[in-house]
Amino acid sequence: MMFNQVTNLYVMPEIRKRRDEGKLSDEFRVKQCLVKLPSNQEPVVLFNDEIDWMVWVLTSEAVEADAPAYLHQLAGFHSVVLPEENGERVAFIFLKHRINGEYDIIFDATPNWELTLEDRQEAEKEVQDSMITLITQSFADYAAEAFSCDKIQSQLYKEGLWLIPRLMPYPLSEVVRLIETSPKEAVETIQKYCYEKDLLEKMLEDWRATDIFKSRQTILEECCFAHKNGKYSLSIHTLMPQLEGIITDWIFTQLPSNEVPWNQKSKTTKFKDILLTRDPFSLSYPIVIESVISFIVDGPVLSTFKKWFDTVDDVFPNRHILEHGRYEESLYTEINSLRLFLLLDTIYYLIKDKRSEFLDGSKYIFVGKPAS
Repeated sequence: MMFNQVTNLYVMPEIRKRRDEGKLSDEFRVKQCLVKLPSNQEPVVLFNDEIDWMVWVLTSEAVEADAPAYLHQLAGFHSVVLPEENGERVAFIFLKHRINGEYDIIFDATPNWELTLEDRQEAEKEVQDSMITLITQSFADYAAEAFSCDKIQSQLYKEGLWLIPRLMPYPLSEVVRLIETSPKEAVETIQKYCYEKDLLEKMLEDWRATDIFKSRQTILEECCFAHKNGKYSLSIHTLMPQLEGIITDWIFTQLPSNEVPWNQKSKTTKFKDILLTRDPFSLSYPIVIESVISFIVDGPVLSTFKKWFDTVDDVFPNRHILEHGRYEESLYTEINSLRLFLLLDTIYYLIKDKRSEFLDGSKYIFVGKPAS
C-alpha cells in the first residue's frame, strides 16, 4: 500500500515529467529515490546518482583527511546527515531497491511536527539507525560479491571460515585483507571483535526469535557459559550435534517426513536446495548460502577420516572426529568454539523469518505520522 502510494504520488509523475522533457531514456530504472517534503513547498524528487548521503564512519585505523577509505577500514557507521532543504531538516521518503523488485522504504514526518527536544532526538536516532541498517546491508552485499571468488573462499576455508553474515562487511573485510599474509592475525581479528562487541550474548538474544533455536535455549546458554569460562571441550562437543539437529528440525517444517534425508551430508545438501528456492531478501543471501553449505559439506565440518590415526585438520571441529569419540586436543580451542557459535549463527541467519524484521522484504518504518 505505502509503496503504491509513494509511486503514484511522487515517483511516476516525476518520471513522466522528465521523460516528456527528454531527460530520461527508456532504460531508466529506479535504484533509489529520495522525496523531500519541505513545508509549504513542492516536493523535491531525486533519483539514483542525484542522491548523496553524508555518513560519519567509524574506522579501524587512522585515516588522513580527504584520503580514500577502504572497505577493511570501515568498522561501522556512526550517524547520517538527514535530508535538508534550504539548510533545514525536512520530512522525507526514501526508497532503496533491494532485490527482485522489492524496495525498502523509510518515511520520516517528524520535521513537520511540534516535538520536545528529547522526542525529536529520539525520532532522529530511529531514522538514523534505519538508514545505517540500509547502508550496512549495501556494504555487506558488496563484500559478499567481492569475496565470493574461488581464491578468497579457498583462503577462508583453509582458516576455518566462510562468508559470515554477523561479520560482514567488517571485520570480514579486514580478515580477507590479512588472511593470505598473516592468517594468525586474521583469526585474532575475529576473536577480538567478537569479544569487544559481546557477540555471543547478542547471538543468544537474537536466536530466541526463532522457535527451533528457542527450544534449545537452555543448552545454548550453557554452551555460552562454558565458552566464557574456558571450557571449550564442553561447548564444542555440545554445540556440534545441534548443527544437524537445527538443520533437521527446519527441514521437517518444509518437507513431508518421508522426503527428509537420513544422514547429515544429505540433509545439508537438501537444506541448501530448499534455501535457494526461497525469495532472497538481499543480494548477499544466496552467496552466503553457497559459501557456508560448501564449507560444511566439502570443507572441514563433515570431512571423513578412513583410519583412526589419520592426521586431523584442526581448523574447525570435525563432526566425525568428535562424535566417534576420537580425542584430539588441538580441536578444543577458544577460536574453534567461537567458530561453532558463528556457524550456528549463520544457520540462524538463513532460516529466520525475514518478514518479522524491518528492512527485510519491503517493510517500512514510519517515524511520526504521515501527512494527510
